[in-house]
Amino acid sequence: MDQGEHLTSDQLGQRWQVTKEFLAQQRYLGDGPAYLKVGRRVLYPLTLVLEYEHANTVRPGAA
Repeated sequence: MDQGEHLTSDQLGQRWQVTKEFLAQQRYLGDGPAYLKVGRRVLYPLTLVLEYEHANTVRPGAA
């Protein structure tokens, strides 16, 4: 994927196996990865999605 790529809610939902509604709820609650609003569209910069995934990775046995 290109460094400047953005994911739509559908694409991120497929990536994480969650619904668009779950992602909308995360945005409403101020949780989840940072996103960009372009008009009515919501786009997730791939670099920020990857950072969010890295920061929220649980390592078994880690204290």
